[in-house]
Amino acid sequence: MKQWPMLMRGPLVRAVLAGPKTVTRRLDLRWLKAKPGDLIWVKETWATISGLDVIAPRGMPTHAPVKTPVFYLADGPNPHAGKTRVSIHMPKWASRLWLEVVSVREERVQDITEEDAKREGLTGLTKDGSLVKWGIPDRDGWPGTDDDGWPWTDWNADPRAAFRRLWDSINGTKPGCAWADNPLVARIEFKRVERPADGGASS
Repeated sequence: MKQWPMLMRGPLVRAVLAGPKTVTRRLDLRWLKAKPGDLIWVKETWATISGLDVIAPRGMPTHAPVKTPVFYLADGPNPHAGKTRVSIHMPKWASRLWLEVVSVREERVQDITEEDAKREGLTGLTKDGSLVKWGIPDRDGWPGTDDDGWPWTDWNADPRAAFRRLWDSINGTKPGCAWADNPLVARIEFKRVERPADGGASS
């Protein structure tokens, strides 16, 4: 069993925590080497107390009774949080989100189905009780631009069209990686699990 680090943005972290996100597509085809049963530890934007702002993660205490507190920016501002630390610098001990690989396969990004588009972390909402639109909400679960969600006008009744917007917001400026380029991706299905008993020490 191998453990893989995976960067994930705030709205998608929230979607995994809430339950709807169980699939991700990645441009890095090295993910095709992942096997069912492998573990993924999610790296997200984080912070700790301001008193540790000058300390590198490797120098922070990670075990009781003096364990470093971790704040996750996907949850919103915290008055006790120090400087924001980017996801790429999150150490394994600070990760709160562990996933088990269910399956991995190669496909073109445009091969996504409506059902899989929903499983990528989109939220479905209706304002009139009939038409459901799909998009990314703010932290409060509703459309808007207070945090990192989409305004209602950008939500779409077609889940694939909503996913296309999400995909291009992340990958659209990378050469050959936009939806229109239809790049090859690794489709990874996963389920949420508890941190391993060794605390994620193995690799």
